[in-house]
Amino acid sequence: MDEISLHILDIIENSINAGASRILLKIIKDSPNDLLKVIIKDNGRGMTPEQVAKSTDPFYSTKTRGKGGLGLALVKQTCEQTQCSFFIDSVPGAGTMVEALMKLSHPDRPVMGNLAGSLTAIIAGLGDPIDLLFEVDADGFSYILDTVEIKKELDGMPVSHPSVLKFIRDDIADNIKNLFD
Repeated sequence: MDEISLHILDIIENSINAGASRILLKIIKDSPNDLLKVIIKDNGRGMTPEQVAKSTDPFYSTKTRGKGGLGLALVKQTCEQTQCSFFIDSVPGAGTMVEALMKLSHPDRPVMGNLAGSLTAIIAGLGDPIDLLFEVDADGFSYILDTVEIKKELDGMPVSHPSVLKFIRDDIADNIKNLFD
């Protein structure tokens, strides 16, 4: 994957498949320390220590059909190529946290890509029982998008309505443009 947004999409898909009802995506840009941190935390079913240990093995998957196993392995590889780290913490029945750390200036760091489009696609496919909290802290600039708060304002209109999704996509794009690339 040549875009960080696609890595994020893949990991959030894992959260959804793990039965999460609340997903946190936090992106931190720390230019003075030359770091980009991506944290994805969910309240899904979690993994055992054995599953965590195998989760970055490209030949291991808990999925019973379709592709499996490459997502976390590719994220870990990307982090290592940028001379940084990748970490998973998971508790069965309580959820999983994935932390990817990359050097901002490293030539092997992928571009962020179309994060607004990826997040809009995620939100469109979440359905009402799943919520996403998206936070950005980029060198002191903060941005938060929370589908719980959006749903309160919609007064029954689904968050997947095309006009709502356009608003969300435009809001994300306007607020994070030029922050990561």
